[in-house]
Amino acid sequence: MEKEIKFQLTDIEILDVALHHHIIEKIAPVHFNFNVNLEHRTNIKENLIQVICSIEILSQDKESRLGFFKAGCIFSVHNLSEHMDAEKKTVLPSPVINTFNSVTISTVRGMMFSQFKGTSLHAAILPLIDPNAMLKEI
Repeated sequence: MEKEIKFQLTDIEILDVALHHHIIEKIAPVHFNFNVNLEHRTNIKENLIQVICSIEILSQDKESRLGFFKAGCIFSVHNLSEHMDAEKKTVLPSPVINTFNSVTISTVRGMMFSQFKGTSLHAAILPLIDPNAMLKEI
């Protein structure tokens, strides 16, 4: 029987935003492509896990970088040090990591929409992403 893992979302932060107007004006894309990357950082002493989501917004042909958005969600995990292996690496069950990834991606989607509203990237809405596809160890 697995132990219940108590956690909560404690902070949300925008880390970087870029909009390449000069490129967008030249190509006026109808569809966008996205490169999505998740990075997990742990602070065992503070019982925190930060999930950073970086999104590169590309043109339809994937030739031009139209924008970039990077934000993170910080989760407080009760007794995080109890979830470490012999190599001092954090080991959490896949459903917990999936929850962290899903919450972060969904939050970033909304933040992107808000940041790009009224710009040429207003229609660059991040599609739904299966958090299982982004699963990795912390």
